[in-house]
Amino acid sequence: MKYDSLPPHIAYTRALNADIRYNLSHSCGQAYSLAELTAMDKHGRLKSFADQPLDYASVQGLPELREEIASFHQSINESEQLPSANSLSALSKECVVTFSGAQEALMGIYQSLIRSGDEVVVFTPNYPSLTAMVKPLGGKLIEIPVTLDKENGGWQFAIKQLSASVNERTRLVVINAPHNPTGATLSQAQRNEVLATVKAYGCYLLSDDVTQPLAYEPSLTHQYLNYDKAISVSVMSKSFGLGGVRIGWAVTRNRQLIERLVAFKASHSICTSRFDEQLAIVALENNELIIQNTKAIAKRNINRFAQCVDKFPSLFEWHPPSAGLLTLVKVNTNQPIAQWCKHIAEQTGILLLPSELFGLNEPYIRLGLGQENFVEAVGVLERYLS
Repeated sequence: MKYDSLPPHIAYTRALNADIRYNLSHSCGQAYSLAELTAMDKHGRLKSFADQPLDYASVQGLPELREEIASFHQSINESEQLPSANSLSALSKECVVTFSGAQEALMGIYQSLIRSGDEVVVFTPNYPSLTAMVKPLGGKLIEIPVTLDKENGGWQFAIKQLSASVNERTRLVVINAPHNPTGATLSQAQRNEVLATVKAYGCYLLSDDVTQPLAYEPSLTHQYLNYDKAISVSVMSKSFGLGGVRIGWAVTRNRQLIERLVAFKASHSICTSRFDEQLAIVALENNELIIQNTKAIAKRNINRFAQCVDKFPSLFEWHPPSAGLLTLVKVNTNQPIAQWCKHIAEQTGILLLPSELFGLNEPYIRLGLGQENFVEAVGVLERYLS
């Protein structure tokens, strides 16, 4: 499997001839420093790690880290015992494989499952790799749109189209909620419908849960991991704001898939960084504090951008998200949206990503709500637009 080009959003950013000072399309929460994480380290883990040899880490992942990950997913979802011989009965460390970020986890899942002729159902627009990895593996991509419903509060998954799109050839259904880039979420009834559909056809379900904990209200608790063909993927970068801690993971009760994922990792990154494992444990031990802080920043930034929209009502239209860190903002400009974003970057040092980079060829930008300097950046943007 080979890729001939960079992902569109990375290629676009690299091609800009601008001194970027603010990223208003950032997909992560505010990053923490090593000093801040050390201050959270209640057990002195990082201090004692200084005396440990920097040998290879475990291929599947440090057992203590995997236990923290399993416990974290239990705390935000509903988990029950599974009686099947093909699955692990309890959601435990044995259900977890760690990776060098979520991208490696996604690639491992796709390569472990998809064969020539398999159909993969993905809601679009989306994070580019969720669709880009299908064709090189010989799979057939089935796209279902996430659309704007102004009367019912914003961007919506077309869940009713899911049952019509899944059949005996479907190998994998991919869900990402809160959705990148629209911010759309699924109601409890919709989550139940997704699960019932994949169970009816016996296909796999991949839930990209990188910002699932960031629900303002109500919660986004799901029961996906009670299905033995479901996989949840998450990472240190999004909800935790720790993109420099290169730890992502996949959680599944499926014994065969776990073995395939471990084999994939053994032939790619082999293992993650032992130091990053320790940092990830500290972050997970303090997940409630970190996630609470991230949500507080996002709520403040939502309110601040609402003021910006009020100030420029003929230029901007949006629907604030009810969860996560991302949403789309419509820009009523006569310029092509990519050209408008390029001009803003060159004149203000503000990075804004046009929605065409994520598969939506309409005049929208992706707005990221998780950064501390968001308020300052919006002020710069407003002064320029004025």
